[in-house]
Amino acid sequence: EYYYSGGITTSNPGRTPYGRPVNTVELGRTQVPKEVFEDYLREISPRYTVHTYSILSHNCNNFSNEVAQFLLKVDIPDYILRLPQDVITTPMGYLLR
Repeated sequence: EYYYSGGITTSNPGRTPYGRPVNTVELGRTQVPKEVFEDYLREISPRYTVHTYSILSHNCNNFSNEVAQFLLKVDIPDYILRLPQDVITTPMGYLLR
């Protein structure tokens, strides 16, 4: 499992520091070889650092979407990409701004 958490990180599936997934979304199967994918991750890693992270505009969901585009030519579901904007419109989100 690859994810963006202060940089691009990898863990055994379902074993990230964030615990087991509550939900998973099947996007498809890729034919991209692991070596090609890992080269791609090295290429994009300067854009995914602790310094470039933004909860609203450059977060783990954006990373997942970019990777899904590379591997499958699909986007992750819009409701996931919209989560930061949905939160920011709540009273608690207003305080975060």
